[in-house]
Amino acid sequence: MIVTILWEDQGAKGFGPHTLLLSCLEDWGLGSKWDLRRHITSVPKKGNGRLLKALRRDAQRLSDGGRVFAVFDRDKTHEMWHPPAPACMAGTSVKVKDEAPGEYEIVFLDKNMESLCAAAARGLRETPPATKLTPDGRDRLLNRLASSGRGERAEMLDACPSFERLVRKVAACLGHDQRP
Repeated sequence: MIVTILWEDQGAKGFGPHTLLLSCLEDWGLGSKWDLRRHITSVPKKGNGRLLKALRRDAQRLSDGGRVFAVFDRDKTHEMWHPPAPACMAGTSVKVKDEAPGEYEIVFLDKNMESLCAAAARGLRETPPATKLTPDGRDRLLNRLASSGRGERAEMLDACPSFERLVRKVAACLGHDQRP
């Protein structure tokens, strides 16, 4: 099975959220992150609008080969429409599915990617970034956490339950959904 994750965020070589996801799945006993790369693909889309467009265009084709997840930052997703969609996750999910029907699951990051970066810094016992990181800065931070110990990643998951929810959902697709 192939799991495709479409991210609202901008990507770069060594996309940190993907590497961190693979390391967390490895912690949960689903195989090495190198083996997991054959089953899990991340596709950064650089913005809510581009992610929604990709869902309209590609969700059905991607879901024919496996499961698809769309990861949105929660803080501004409802503002993609005029008038804005309801700010609650359920209302925003309905609006996304109305505009981009298909077989995929929406996952919202608590607030935004910066909240994942703050949780990663706490897991590494560093001061969370005071300002928004560049994509390269974000990837360096998340990749450092991905290469650190299992305990540091567990602390990050405790601090960012929305990312743990994504890890749990992807793990379930691969036949395992229990956090060690």
